[in-house]
Amino acid sequence: SLHDALPISLEGRQLWLLGLLPFSRSRLLWPKFAFAMTITLSASIGVMTLSAYMLEAPRPLVVIQMLLTASICFGLCGLSVGLGAGRPVFDQQSPGRIANGFGGTVNLIASGVLVTLMLAGLGMVMLRVRETSIAALAESAALLRLAGVIGLGPIVAALSMVWGSTRFRNMQV
Repeated sequence: SLHDALPISLEGRQLWLLGLLPFSRSRLLWPKFAFAMTITLSASIGVMTLSAYMLEAPRPLVVIQMLLTASICFGLCGLSVGLGAGRPVFDQQSPGRIANGFGGTVNLIASGVLVTLMLAGLGMVMLRVRETSIAALAESAALLRLAGVIGLGPIVAALSMVWGSTRFRNMQV
């Protein structure tokens, strides 16, 4: 997903041309986000579906895992595109140097923290299910915690995209 943030930096020398388009520069980020989501979501849901089938997992747990996977994809793609647009590196030609720069490192750390928080949150909810039964997921407190964990990805994606979009739109090139 880090690679999806790179084209903004790689297109830096031609960014003046994007300024001639009849719409805002920040509007270019949403198709990049949609492309990143299409690729990551289809791959991750495919792997999760195969895993659930092979493990013969209970349907409620499969649904939860699919929702969490989609949420993580949202968060990671939003971080990648948003941070890449908010802190582009225009003076580098090499994608490797861009990815290993400050913005790429921040994206790596933020992505790791996001995934860790989401998986730890799901783990805490699932501990309760393990102690009682899968019916414990129907309790309002468990559903609220689960919604919070699953909602974290889209919230992080939205905040990152808004921040990156605003900085990219207001950038002097």
